[in-house]
Amino acid sequence: MAEYRRPPLSGADLLATVVIYAGACGIAWIAVELVSLYDFAVPESGDRQYLPLAYAVSWAGIVLALMVVALWMVRALRWGQRIWSVALVAYPLIALAWVLGFLIAIAAG
Repeated sequence: MAEYRRPPLSGADLLATVVIYAGACGIAWIAVELVSLYDFAVPESGDRQYLPLAYAVSWAGIVLALMVVALWMVRALRWGQRIWSVALVAYPLIALAWVLGFLIAIAAG
């Protein structure tokens, strides 16, 4: 099997990865704080039975997104790929987790 040369990790790639992932952690923190807005999606006369489920789905999805992206970044580092492009995946995953919880809150209410 042919051996492929892996380019060395550059400092700019590492810096961009740290900035992007730190930004994703900040966005995740804001998204977790915004989960409390699900209360406004459910009418006061509506059924609030599934609101804790919406909270759990959103919080678990946000935490899982950060953990999975961190593992993907380690894999990209081991394979010699660009890491910063993998770190960008955290943003849509965080948004998807928040929206999924919001949809559960709306549909159940």
